[in-house]
Amino acid sequence: RGGGFGLPPQRPFREGQLQTRRNPFLGVDAVSFSPHDAARQWPSRTPRLTVRSFLHDFFDFKEIGRGCSGRVYKCYRKIDLCPYAVKEISMANRSARQKERLLREIYAHSSQVDNVHVVRYYNAWEQDDVLFIQTELCAGTLAAARARDGPLGEPRLCQVLAQLAAGLAYMHAHNLAHMDVKPENMFWTERGVYKLGDFGLVTPADAAEHLVDDGDSRYLSGEMLRGDFKDITKGDVFALGLSCFELASEGPLPTGGEGYQAIREGRFPPLPAGLSPQMGELLAAMMSPDPSLRPSAADIIRHPLLFPVLRDESAACLRAEPSPTRAAVAATGDGEMVKTHLRALEAEKKVARLEAQLKEAERRLSVYKKCVQGAMNGGSEGIKVARIASN
Repeated sequence: RGGGFGLPPQRPFREGQLQTRRNPFLGVDAVSFSPHDAARQWPSRTPRLTVRSFLHDFFDFKEIGRGCSGRVYKCYRKIDLCPYAVKEISMANRSARQKERLLREIYAHSSQVDNVHVVRYYNAWEQDDVLFIQTELCAGTLAAARARDGPLGEPRLCQVLAQLAAGLAYMHAHNLAHMDVKPENMFWTERGVYKLGDFGLVTPADAAEHLVDDGDSRYLSGEMLRGDFKDITKGDVFALGLSCFELASEGPLPTGGEGYQAIREGRFPPLPAGLSPQMGELLAAMMSPDPSLRPSAADIIRHPLLFPVLRDESAACLRAEPSPTRAAVAATGDGEMVKTHLRALEAEKKVARLEAQLKEAERRLSVYKKCVQGAMNGGSEGIKVARIASN
C-alpha cells in the first residue's frame, strides 16, 4: 500500500534465536551478518527498503514442480517482465538442521554465479515463514526429456557430458562437491546449454562431515555408501557417469539387489544401443569401483570424444581448474588432446605477452615523435622529452 516502499516490521530478536552467520562458500569477499547489525544497515535516518513480496512483485504464476519440500512456479517479474523459476518452501515446523540445509543451499548457489553450467541464482527472501528462491527458468530436466522422447543418442550425450563435467570442474576447483548429481537435477535450456541444479546437499569437498544419508542412494558410489569420503568429488564423477548411462538406456537402472551392487563392483549392464565403444570406455572409467582410477571432472572434458564439442562458455569453467602439469601430461597414455589444450593455453599467454610488448612499443614511439618534434622546434621542451625518451 502506498508506494510499496518502507521499513519492514522488525521481529524482536531473542538470545540464541539466530547467531552471526557467514557464507562458508565464499572466499575473501565473504561478510558476516548478525541480527544486531540491523540497526546500522542504513546511514540515513529515514531508511527505505523494498519489501520483497511473491504476490506483489511477480505475476502469471504456473506451478511447474512439486516435492516434499515445496513447490516451484514459473512466473514473471513485474519490474523486468522476464520469466523466472521461484521455489516456495515452508519454513514452519522445520528442525534447526533442516533450516540450516536450506541456508546452505542459498549460500552455495549464490557462490556459483560465474558457473554457466549451474542453474543461475538471482535472489532469495523469507516472508511469513515461507522461503522463496528465485532462479533462472530452464526448459526442463533431462529425466523428463528422456521420459518424453526416449533415450539420448550419443551426439546429445556428448554435449551433456562435456557441459556438466565443465560445471563440476568449476565447482571442484572451488572446493565444492554437488553430492546429488542425477537426471532429475540436470536441466537444459532452449539454447542447448545443460546445467546442474538443486544445491541442497552441496558441501565443501574437504568437510569432515557430509550429508550422504540424505542423498539419492540410486546414484551414490560404493565408497560413499561405505562411509569413505576421502575424495567426494570422485563421487560426483561416479554419479555423472551413472546418470549418463541411464539417460542413454531404454529402462531405469536397478535401485537395489544384485544388479545395484554389480554396478558398484564394476560389472555393468550391456552398453546401450547407439553408444560407441569409446563412450562406453569413458563411462566405465567414470564408474570405476576404485575412485582413484576415475578421471576428474576436468579430465573428462579433455577426453578426445568430448573436447571437440566443448563450447566457449564451457572452456571458461575449465580455466577455473588448475592446468595439468607437464609431468601429468607426459604420464598420460592417450593425452594428445590434453597436450593440445596445454598448447592452446600457452599460445594465449604468448599472445598476451606480445600485446603488452606492442603497447609498450607504441608508447615509446609516441615519446620519440614528441622528441623529434621538440628538437625541430629547437626549444627546451625538446631537450626535456629527449631525456625522457633516453630513459
